Amino acid sequence: MKYSTLLLALLLTGLIVAGIVFSGCTGKSNGSHSVSIPTPIKVYSSEKGGFITSETVIKTEEEWRKQLTPELYSPEEIDGSRNGSPDSDGFIIEAHYLPMDKIKFTMQYIIYNKFNGAHTNYDGSGRDASDNNTLYFALSLLL
Repeated sequence: MKYSTLLLALLLTGLIVAGIVFSGCTGKSNGSHSVSIPTPIKVYSSEKGGFITSETVIKTEEEWRKQLTPELYSPEEIDGSRNGSPDSDGFIIEAHYLPMDKIKFTMQYIIYNKFNGAHTNYDGSGRDASDNNTLYFALSLLL
């Protein structure tokens, strides 16, 4: 049991390191703003009572700024946005370990490259996107 715990810790550490290395996570924007082509997506319509096909929403930065006014995402500590943008970007690393038939341990690490529209100082109070990175642990009893 002692060695399996050590092996689990090494495996989880390796997964986190590999995820960070292979993601190319630098925390800096590459400055590219590509415009995609609208593609059909399936969405649920409460009016129709079923699924319908719709186009993905594609807007320029200026169109988003008109719709998402600074009043909606005003600068304030922790959850505010200095530039009025709700745009966030990142990835999730997750690992599961089943030591016995009905017990599952889960570890999840959420890494933010961008939070509320910026990589650094997103709220005007000096908080960076990476300040919101979160590590979760869970124990599940599978009945």
